[in-house]
Amino acid sequence: MQVLSRQWSSQPGRDPPGSFSNERVRAGASKRRDGEMIRRTLLVLFVAAALSSIGCESTSYDNGPAPVCVNVAGVWDIAMTAETGTGIVCPDRSVAWTLSQSGCNVTIESESWDTANGATGGVTDNRVYVDWIWLENCYRYHETLEVVVDGDTMTGTYYMFRGQAVYPAYCPGLGGCSASVSGVRRAP
Repeated sequence: MQVLSRQWSSQPGRDPPGSFSNERVRAGASKRRDGEMIRRTLLVLFVAAALSSIGCESTSYDNGPAPVCVNVAGVWDIAMTAETGTGIVCPDRSVAWTLSQSGCNVTIESESWDTANGATGGVTDNRVYVDWIWLENCYRYHETLEVVVDGDTMTGTYYMFRGQAVYPAYCPGLGGCSASVSGVRRAP
């Protein structure tokens, strides 16, 4: 039996059967390097994103310095003088309110007919803010008191907004108004 063997020359582009050409090997190696580079780049980006997000979801329970709340508790004689209005006018009125204070929280106590009776709010530094909402017929009233307390006196503004609470209904006279507020503490 005669075996014919053929010597493959080392000419470029001529490879024995079943072998890869040098160009193909280089092309495959290049693709592997590109793939490795992409994986490394993605890994670096992932690690950078993970490191930059450390601590982003932490919760701080420090509310800063303790709030300063002046003492506003006592019986106050309050006078409200109408200023402006759109659709409605705030009435001029004089009332006596007892302000109860617990920490920085304030509650207005007044006559049972007064809509402010039971309203709650707060004190920040020497500013008092109280708002309350009530309903009457087809109306929804939102009243707000914003005053500054200086010793035994207070000055500021009262706001009232009257909107429609029932639909469909005809509720004339919707709008808002404000009044200047002055008060004197008669008893602590």
